[in-house]
Amino acid sequence: MPSQDPLLSAATPPPARYDFAINLLMLISFMDATEYSVVMPSLWNYLNEVEPSDTRHGLANEYGIVIASFSLASLLLKPLVGIWCDQRSFKEVYAVTLLAAAAGNALYAFAGLGGSWLFMLAGRLLSGAGAANSSLSFAYVSRTVEPSSRTGTMAKLSLAFPLGMVVGPAFN
Repeated sequence: MPSQDPLLSAATPPPARYDFAINLLMLISFMDATEYSVVMPSLWNYLNEVEPSDTRHGLANEYGIVIASFSLASLLLKPLVGIWCDQRSFKEVYAVTLLAAAAGNALYAFAGLGGSWLFMLAGRLLSGAGAANSSLSFAYVSRTVEPSSRTGTMAKLSLAFPLGMVVGPAFN
């Protein structure tokens, strides 16, 4: 009897014990993207409220620094978070990075009380550090999901981020 090509066969769903974890990772990715897409369009006005600038040039520089800080922190910390996750459990790494992201978002939200754009910068840096966990979702899937259903699971995970980017501005 000829063997069936695995690429042409229907993918089997992942075991039920992983469904909750995969859905949770999708939710985290969706929330990360939503948070990022809420901050970007509202930052200019928020920055002007927190620390009004006499010149638009000064405000534009601060805006650029605050926007870039999130991505820079995430970029620099992803390798370290990956190494940490290889040595420890996914749950531990996710818990700490999610707490860092939540603390950063709280600091950013309350930056107006501090009266300085530097609180906004610190909040975005901390949020970016927390968002360094984004690539760990794919590592988790590659380690836990059967090869026959890995592609579909990766596709679902990949879809969560752009959906969050689309939905986020609606919250402004």
